Amino acid sequence: MSLIDDLRAGIGTIQATLLSGGLLADVPWRRCLAATGSGLKTLADPVVVQGLVQQKTKQVRSLSGELVTSQVQLLLLDPTIVVGAEDVFTLPDGSEPPILVLDGAVVDPGTRKPVLTQVYFG
Repeated sequence: MSLIDDLRAGIGTIQATLLSGGLLADVPWRRCLAATGSGLKTLADPVVVQGLVQQKTKQVRSLSGELVTSQVQLLLLDPTIVVGAEDVFTLPDGSEPPILVLDGAVVDPGTRKPVLTQVYFG
């Protein structure tokens, strides 16, 4: 068994534990289909995904390279979810903060997609 197989199995165990403990939140996610230079977005219909929402302050580098403060993070343990910088999440409190940073902690060499994704919001 390779390291990536061990990691996939471990993430599956973590996800099951978080789900059984009621720690994962249902979060509506709308993919951005198109965006204009003026900021108008065409969004797909919402799809509910499950993730661990964390309310904590953390300094991160934004997608443009600036040092900014993130107030909320969302950990997605489903490797089939591929998030774009212009996508929109509706958090459990009803807010739709902008995405500051997307972090795929480990990339699966077979699929070249993140095994898990951390989304930092402003």
